Amino acid sequence: MLTNNRGLTLVEVLVTGIISVIIMGATVSFITFSGRATDQINALQVLQQESSMISELFFRTVRNRNHIVAIGSGGTEIRADTIDIIGATHIRVKDQQGLFSHTDFRIRNNVLEISDSANGSFRPISTRLCIAENPSNFNIVSAGMRAQLQLTLEHTIDGTAHSYTTTLGGVRCQN
Repeated sequence: MLTNNRGLTLVEVLVTGIISVIIMGATVSFITFSGRATDQINALQVLQQESSMISELFFRTVRNRNHIVAIGSGGTEIRADTIDIIGATHIRVKDQQGLFSHTDFRIRNNVLEISDSANGSFRPISTRLCIAENPSNFNIVSAGMRAQLQLTLEHTIDGTAHSYTTTLGGVRCQN
């Protein structure tokens, strides 16, 4: 009767261990990469959802009013009757006469804010994200009848900033 008492050699144990470590390392790397990709996708979804919400609010406000002006640093209105205003950080959307009501949009401290004539105080449009420092601004063209918002949004997840740039453009006031 033959018996095999040989067992495993040290080389076989080492090779098996090395192969196991390689497989475990690849698995951990894959899981880490998948987690980062999921975070990036989630950040992009937040940015796109917020951009859609801002776009809807901006379009609805401009379409329901008659005229757009830029607001200077001293609070004075700068009309775009003869020239286009490019790069404004504060605009007012109002009725043609400005007698009834108006809505202000401004970019301040990297936050897009809105204010209406009823209370006059500004509030952030979104608390889940901020506006990147450049190139967010408003452009007023067509003699104050058309507005465009160049918006670069930022959302930070786990210390990593994700950005999304969009142009909410060409919305025209009612005639």
